[in-house]
Amino acid sequence: MADAIDHSTKGLRQAGLKDCNTNSVSDLLDIWAGTSQDCNFNLVPDDCDLASGASQDCVDILGTGIPDECEAILVPPNVPDETTEPGFRNNRYISVKPGNPGQTTALHVSLTRSGTFPSAAESYWYVGAPQSICENSALKFATGWCNGGTCSAASPSFGAGCVQDGDCCPSDPGAGPRWFWGAKISAPGMPGACNPAFVEWSGSCSSGTCIGGLNNNITCMTDDDCEPIVRIYGQPVVPNTAYTMRSISQSACVGKLSSAVMGLGVHTTAAWGDVTRNFACPHGSPDGTVDLIPDVISVSDKFSNVNCPVTKGRADLEPAVPDLLNNISDVLACLNAFSGVPYPFAMAASCP
Repeated sequence: MADAIDHSTKGLRQAGLKDCNTNSVSDLLDIWAGTSQDCNFNLVPDDCDLASGASQDCVDILGTGIPDECEAILVPPNVPDETTEPGFRNNRYISVKPGNPGQTTALHVSLTRSGTFPSAAESYWYVGAPQSICENSALKFATGWCNGGTCSAASPSFGAGCVQDGDCCPSDPGAGPRWFWGAKISAPGMPGACNPAFVEWSGSCSSGTCIGGLNNNITCMTDDDCEPIVRIYGQPVVPNTAYTMRSISQSACVGKLSSAVMGLGVHTTAAWGDVTRNFACPHGSPDGTVDLIPDVISVSDKFSNVNCPVTKGRADLEPAVPDLLNNISDVLACLNAFSGVPYPFAMAASCP
């Protein structure tokens, strides 16, 4: 039988017809009949493109049998502009809008340049799954707090109405957000290290309600209301450092950045200990210097949850992996930075 197939394939080739998958049917007829797909319209069956290496379908994530170039085109994660959205330039957090509504993507973070760790340039990591994090200085995750539209007994807002878990966090003294979406980078040596979380981050606004994404079912006016800001944290996020953000599809080559990896967004963290420029509400962006007033006092105020404090992302300075709390250790870290003590923690290793 094998000889018959070889003979038939040879006959097709002698007639000037290609039969790359050796099924005794010309490639053009396979494509015309729908037996083989040709998503990139190069008149070569997709399975042959993949077999020859002309196209990639990286099975180390989710081999779909579709060439990567035919996957949905992704847009870059959007880095909020500090001039129009003050509060997103932090020491230990990177704020992004993942974009790509209705699509399941992961976030890739690479270190472009660093005044704190110059030798770490070109290191990279992947972002883990998002969680609801309370802005209150003494609380962390709000996971599972909203059940059936009502805050559970485990939450500080027992009995109150809710749409998302974070709605059950305590109210902010300055009438600011109760919570935010946070996602952790797990560096080598930690649980979940170098494993990207594929998430439908963003949805679309339809008839006043977000459809899909992390903000599913919340009230909206525009699609922008359905695109959450996610604050990324972990040991790799350090002060005075520029990071490049990428969206990757489920068929992208992890560690290889294939053609399915699309878009760049660049975020630069603030100088070590630089939290704000003033006490205005909302607080101004970091100004490049560390002062007793307002920086150290602002972190102290956040620890005490006073009226209109800085955000948790600005004031959470330590330990090596931020602990999602604002406490006296953060105040002391900022005071040390004011005193000239350099950033005290080691840099995380890059993913392989």
